[in-house]
This record gives sequence, C-alpha cells and structure tokens, in this order.
Amino acid sequence: MGAKVHELERRLEEIKYKANELGEKRNFTEEFYALSAEKRILQRELSLTNGLETAVKLDYPYPWCSGAPLPHVISDGHNTSLIYYLNESDPRWNIDEHDITVLNTGHDDIVALVKFVRCYNYKFGGANDEVLHGHPLFEQGLEAYEAHYIENSSWIKAESKINSVHNCYNQDSWDRYNHYIFTFHDEIFECIADGYTVDLFKGRIRDVYDIATKRLFD
Repeated sequence: MGAKVHELERRLEEIKYKANELGEKRNFTEEFYALSAEKRILQRELSLTNGLETAVKLDYPYPWCSGAPLPHVISDGHNTSLIYYLNESDPRWNIDEHDITVLNTGHDDIVALVKFVRCYNYKFGGANDEVLHGHPLFEQGLEAYEAHYIENSSWIKAESKINSVHNCYNQDSWDRYNHYIFTFHDEIFECIADGYTVDLFKGRIRDVYDIATKRLFD
C-alpha cells in the first residue's frame, strides 16, 4: 500500500510540474489537456487508496446539457425527483438504447426524470461550474457536468451518527445508502438515497414536472 501511494504521489508531482509549466506559457496543447485528465484520475485513485472521501464517476448514460440543463427538484421529504434537459450530442448518449415517452410532438428536446429510491436527504443549489475547483471534493475526483457517487461519505456518516441515538437504529440500513452528486452548470444536486431510476420523455420540462408532481401525490 505504501509503495502504491508513493508512486501515485510521485507521478502527480510530475504532472503538476509539467502542467504548470505549459500553463504559464499559455501552451494549452493536447499534452496539457491529457496531463489534466491523468491528474484527475490519479487524484481520485490516491484518495481512494488513502480511504478518503472521494467522488467517483457513475456509469451514467444520461448526460445533461453543459449550458442550460435547467434542473428542477421535486420532493416531499421522502420521495425526491430530479428533472433536466438531456444532452443528445454527448458521445455517451445513444438514443437507440433507451425507451422514450413522447409527451409533445412539437418539441424535440429530451427530458430526464430521475427518481431517487428511499431518499433520506438532498441539497440543491450552491457552487456553479466557475467555482467548482473550490469545492472540497475537487481534488478528490469531483468533475464538472458529471454524475458521481461518494465513497467514504462524511455526509452519510454524520447523518448516521445523528440517528444512532434512536432505539431502533440499524447500521445495516445506513450501510445501504449512497451519496450522489450531480454537477450542473449553475448549481449542484446531491442526495443520500438507496439508488435511482431514470425515465426519459420527449417534450418540455413543464410537461415532465407535471408527471413528477402527479407521481408524488399518487
């Protein structure tokens, strides 16, 4: 373990030195961006190896627009849904692999409705993409315009500790929870939940908002 950590730290220092050198010269070549990408991967690996709180990208095939995804959250404290415009130009997206419900033939936009299963808590708002590098998890794998789950989540640990005073407290129940973070253009959504499901619709966000609200009350 010690040798692996040492090698990761050594390579990270090499990358930081070379990237800073290129950046100071305003030499933003393919090499610069490749070094930046490798740096993010190694920082995440080092954080996980050290057992730290770490943002790990989800295998999530529903990318959102980087410009104006217009995320909305609907919640009653127990059931929470996230709505946003999907980015159809993203290479991770393949329309042929998904079922899409057509709500409005006059609109070609695709809207994702993400329902979080057994959602305990959520946060919405905060830092935008211009200040994401100030986020405490930025050096531990957090990236812009991505869906993540958080390993060794301090938020889950804090909520679990609060609930531990209850006479029916069950640690196994808390061990099943996941901490998710979705980084949008102007805000961040994060929640503690068992999991999630995703439905896709062709139409307007307003149409999908109505569906999510109806599901909430039904």
